[in-house]
Amino acid sequence: MDLNLFQRDIAKTIGVDEFTIHHWEMSHSLPQDRLIPKIVEFIGYDPFDS
Repeated sequence: MDLNLFQRDIAKTIGVDEFTIHHWEMSHSLPQDRLIPKIVEFIGYDPFDS
């Protein structure tokens, strides 16, 4: 998915800082469970549903 958004914009929408977004993108960490609904709402599907 390429929406041409800055990490700071995504972070603000989800409610985290831009370093958190960077860590997720680099697979250095996973989102906390409490953030999953906001992530799903933002991207429009549940990437964690397996």
